[in-house]
Amino acid sequence: SDITQEVFGASRASQPSQLKLVTGDVRSLRSEEVGRYDIIVSELMDASGLGESLLSVLEHACRDLASPGAQVIPCGLRLIGALGWLTLPNCHGSFDFSSLDALNFCSRVGGPFSKENPPSCLHVGHDLPSLHSGPFTSRNLNRLRRGEAWDLLTEEDTLLTVDFREALAGKSLYPCSTEVELVASTDGVANCLLWLWEVQLDEMENLSNRPMALGGRYGTHWHQPLLPLGPMRVTKGDRFSLEVKISDAVGQKLSFTLKAAEPGSASAWQPSMRLPSDPLMPLLKNWQKELEEACAENTALTSKFTSKGDLRGLAQLQRAVLVLALMPR
Repeated sequence: SDITQEVFGASRASQPSQLKLVTGDVRSLRSEEVGRYDIIVSELMDASGLGESLLSVLEHACRDLASPGAQVIPCGLRLIGALGWLTLPNCHGSFDFSSLDALNFCSRVGGPFSKENPPSCLHVGHDLPSLHSGPFTSRNLNRLRRGEAWDLLTEEDTLLTVDFREALAGKSLYPCSTEVELVASTDGVANCLLWLWEVQLDEMENLSNRPMALGGRYGTHWHQPLLPLGPMRVTKGDRFSLEVKISDAVGQKLSFTLKAAEPGSASAWQPSMRLPSDPLMPLLKNWQKELEEACAENTALTSKFTSKGDLRGLAQLQRAVLVLALMPR
């Protein structure tokens, strides 16, 4: 906002300007305060396509701040996904680091399908041989070789489509849900759901974070989002049903539930397809517990300063932590 103020100041110095800067959460603004406008523009917040409350921000702006027939940029969003696998790349074909997958992303052994009675459906991102936490993670797949460090195991399908212009007519953009069928295109062990987004900026231009190995026309600074699952064996021709939901209060958290499209349509649930257990599971459980304790302690320490805006005290705490990291003994 400081840079914007400088630009506005320079503009006013050279010629009269009607530019106005308003800082704050756009969802707190009302047309009575700031008026209505012919163009509504939003940035794309993160790799998932929906980060930083994009749906609730655009919904409010279109309903309360847009003139009739206003142009909305972007005007539409499509999420496209598939089941796949991600592993640590080897070192020039000499060293195999896949045994550390659980520490990097998600193992391709262990998990619910290493047990005698796997659940009938998977809540993607839960019950994993992994240190993963959070709504999703991301990787720059343009820097990883397809077929060596990652690949798809099913055909791509549209997971979700949003027309932001519908909010101009008062329609809610969320909550929403869809169900799609994913069909396996090859054999393998899936340990992730991978998706990408395509946005329509206007009637002519679009933008996507599709990796170039999947036909993307260009590289962008956005990575590709992934959510760990399973792991589970996949056989060519397997059919899965994937439910996609957005139901949180601000419309930014995607949740996924995966199951066989119909009884017997996915081989992962057959006893003969059971995976071996992951020898790192005891380590993962203890690591997760200690990580949660460390995060809780970190929050307690920093909140003593952030709760009252004590930047000097926070800086002193950061310097103390750096000293401990440099000289742990």
